[in-house]
Amino acid sequence: MNFRDWFLGKRRKRRFSDQTPLCVNVIGDGAQLRGTLTGNGDYRVSGRFEGDADIEGTVVLLPGAHWKGDIAADNIVIAGEVHGNVTAENNLELTASARIHGDLASPTIAIAEGALYQGQVRTAKRAAVKRF
Repeated sequence: MNFRDWFLGKRRKRRFSDQTPLCVNVIGDGAQLRGTLTGNGDYRVSGRFEGDADIEGTVVLLPGAHWKGDIAADNIVIAGEVHGNVTAENNLELTASARIHGDLASPTIAIAEGALYQGQVRTAKRAAVKRF
């Protein structure tokens, strides 16, 4: 099964990730990186990363991924664990397996039942809650 099939899943309907293209930059399972990540494009993370990121594109943290530092990107989907602030320019999605210890900021935030976060949530404007 390829990543897109696994991620989109036939049984679960996704909110933002339906529009997320297949990621081309990979921080693989077992990888441990430290530093600052900047650039354009889409990133799939299943390993460990320590540092901040500022990405023009989409960042996807898969289940089991650990991130220590702040993440800023156009779109972010989190199924792993983050110790830091998360800021998305467009869309932020926390799946049921997400664990966040930091503030969340995005114009649109989707939080699946079972996701845990400890911190403040900021959106650009007050909007009605949509269930999915």
